[in-house]
Amino acid sequence: MPMNPPVCIIDADPDMREVLARVVRSAGLSAEFYDSASDFRERPDKLAAGCVLIHSDSGGEDGHDLLQRLGADAGRLPIFVIGRRLEPGDGEGETRRRIVNVDKPFDVRSLARAIKSATEDDK
Repeated sequence: MPMNPPVCIIDADPDMREVLARVVRSAGLSAEFYDSASDFRERPDKLAAGCVLIHSDSGGEDGHDLLQRLGADAGRLPIFVIGRRLEPGDGEGETRRRIVNVDKPFDVRSLARAIKSATEDDK
């Protein structure tokens, strides 16, 4: 049975990373952790991730910035931005479709279902 690609969690706060890891594991998926978006971008197979969870309060790049830096290939990569709503015009075309705004506080079960669904969309 093939393994699902990992969900990449980007957050400088170890406590928030652990909360998000529990959400990811509750969806039956594995998680990898990064302190910053730039750390994630150094991952050799970053576009093979199942999806990305990035917390807007962690400083540095947010989900939109990350998409711009990854380029056109990132259009297939679902990115969940926690805590900051992206407005129309923040992203374009296919890329905009793959950004999911997550308000805080978030419902753990709803977020787990959304993550699971996003990782299955490309199969």
